[in-house]
Amino acid sequence: MARLPRRYGFDSRHPVQWEVEPLEPAELRRLVLAAIAPYVDRDVLTGPGPAGYADD
Repeated sequence: MARLPRRYGFDSRHPVQWEVEPLEPAELRRLVLAAIAPYVDRDVLTGPGPAGYADD
C-alpha cells in the first residue's frame, strides 16, 4: 500500500486517512462517458457490423 502515498507525495511512514464518498450511478456514468468520449468513433459504433455478423 506504500505506492498510493508515494504517488501523491506523502511519506508512507506517516499514515494518511483517505475518505471518499460514493458517486450516484448517473454521475459515475456521466464522468466515464465524458472521459472516453474523445476516443470513441461514433460512426464505427453506429455503422453496420463486420461482414458476416448479422443481427438476427
